[in-house]
Amino acid sequence: MHASFFMAFFASASLLHAQAFFVPPAPPPEALPADKVFPSGRVFPFIGFSGNAKWQRENGYTVHGPVYGDEARQMEALAEAKAAGLPFIFKVGLEMNFLGKNGSQPVQMKPDAVREAISKQAAAAMTDPAVCWWYVTPEELRYWIPSEMDYLEAAKKALSADPQQRPMWMYEPNDRDANALALTGKHQDIVGKGFYANLAGFKDDRVWIRWSAEQETAALKKLGRKNGLALVMPELIVDPEPADEPLIPIWARHDVYAGLINGCKGVVVYSLFKRPEVAKTHEAWMTAYSTVAKELTGSKALGQVFLFGEPRKSLVLTQTAGPPAVELLLGKARGLEAADISAKDRRKLTEKFPAFSSAELAYGTSRYLFLTNDTASTLVIEVKGFPKGCEITSVFDESSQDSSTGILMLKLDKWGAAGLRFSAPGTIPAQRWKSTDGREIEAQFVRLDGEDVLLTRAGKPFKVPLAKLAAESQELARRLGNPR
Repeated sequence: MHASFFMAFFASASLLHAQAFFVPPAPPPEALPADKVFPSGRVFPFIGFSGNAKWQRENGYTVHGPVYGDEARQMEALAEAKAAGLPFIFKVGLEMNFLGKNGSQPVQMKPDAVREAISKQAAAAMTDPAVCWWYVTPEELRYWIPSEMDYLEAAKKALSADPQQRPMWMYEPNDRDANALALTGKHQDIVGKGFYANLAGFKDDRVWIRWSAEQETAALKKLGRKNGLALVMPELIVDPEPADEPLIPIWARHDVYAGLINGCKGVVVYSLFKRPEVAKTHEAWMTAYSTVAKELTGSKALGQVFLFGEPRKSLVLTQTAGPPAVELLLGKARGLEAADISAKDRRKLTEKFPAFSSAELAYGTSRYLFLTNDTASTLVIEVKGFPKGCEITSVFDESSQDSSTGILMLKLDKWGAAGLRFSAPGTIPAQRWKSTDGREIEAQFVRLDGEDVLLTRAGKPFKVPLAKLAAESQELARRLGNPR
């Protein structure tokens, strides 16, 4: 009698644990259109400077631009974006020569004249719904130069006439911290600085990505923007040493996911243009980033998890092997602003971080856990706190993990990344489905029914002919309908 009582008690407790663990969060706000780019809509921003719009559309990118060039080139690129079915980031800006190149003096323009000139540049695109953001040049304007901040504020005022109030952004250099980003950020809507670990001197110290993301989110906090947009900006700039070439896909995945785990809500790769400095490994970099892009914006829809997932703290993570912390020597950053301090002061700029980054997010009927190893050593992480018997799947390769003991051991090689989805037994999370004409919806797979796919959305089942789905979604339906 006592044994059966305790068995029933523990079974009931386990059921309550599972029910509490899988309580879904609030759905994404209906006010945000499904076809507009975040923060104006629900499309996850995966972006690359100076890319080919058609290639980007086919490889998981959701936005075309920014593209350098004059107003004529902007209109040409806007047309290319429309032809590919992508929104576009429209560049505006004047040749101000703030840095006094070639010994010449900066252009002197009053703010009203700047505002009028930028208004004229933007006029042709102001009413075009394909424009999703505005991009302001010159880039890297310096917060300690009043005339440069006056210019940035004038640009902001010019673009405030936008009837759709689309956000404005200017690229910031790698070594800017939260205080600097807040000073320039008050004249912008988006915060985005370089995260170029290799170029900035942090090839073997990729916790730099975490530091960079934390500077952006801290800047947004200083500006009082609770739901502001911070961008992770990984690099595609130079060829690595031949011995490091196999690390390209590892770097790309680590840098993107480490940025997202630490608070960024969009990705901008700089740059997709095949420059001489990266000619040898350009294809490897492009493949690495497109792989990650498809994970975030394709059928897995992981970008939606990062945009709208609700942070949770049910899981207990314990590191059992590897260095417990990693120290970042900020003073070795390569950059104009970093060089403005003395060598003695530069040596003092260090910060210590945990060895790994993690984010636990509830989205739909599932729980997600993302981790990155931010060290050059192997780590082992023990994961507890999930219901025994739940379904655990790696979101990257769809492999299943054993949940029977309530303990999961994860091994992360140097700069490795992991993503896990926890689901109640017998449930399949919502997937993103794309039609042959480019339209997308989120719905749960039920089963294959002859030449149709039976899906359900908001509790309502419906059929879609398999032939009407894009190749990627057809493959997804067959995989779910015929599990191995």
